[in-house]
Amino acid sequence: MSIINGYSHPIVKLFDPRNPSEPRFTIDLPLTNSGGMIETYTVRKITHELINPDLASPEITTAQLILGYQITFTLHYDRFISGEDLYGGVKKILDASKAGWRIVIVPRADAPWREFDVLLANDTLELGINKGGKSAVFHRLPVVIFRTKSLEPDLKWYPPGYTEPGGGTGLAIEGEGV
Repeated sequence: MSIINGYSHPIVKLFDPRNPSEPRFTIDLPLTNSGGMIETYTVRKITHELINPDLASPEITTAQLILGYQITFTLHYDRFISGEDLYGGVKKILDASKAGWRIVIVPRADAPWREFDVLLANDTLELGINKGGKSAVFHRLPVVIFRTKSLEPDLKWYPPGYTEPGGGTGLAIEGEGV
């Protein structure tokens, strides 16, 4: 298999501020539709142009310092999602976010070591039903977006076949020995 970071469904953990050590709810969200779950990495950096003022040999050099990454997780349920998953999952997440609860996403259930503290990043949330009126079986249109609460120091990428920290393929991780 040549897939990094897992291939399974996302899990969201909701932590009540009155008991922050254990999640109050753990929500197994369904696999996303054909739009997939997209991880978008925004490189946060400081960039400066250094200009040599010597007119005989002018030179411009660019220097940068990468501070970390802000990661956005976009879950596409735009083609279909069940009412049970909407009410028992997405609504719980929206309510917890509004109440100021801590939200943690595990992007793929088969890679539980990849956890991120996130905020709900949606400005809007569309909701409709699939064709069929009262005979419709699924809802459509929701796209749920999470963004990391803080800068991540690294991408938390793991090679294909990696099974868990301390185990796995034996390949160098995160630049070790490169």
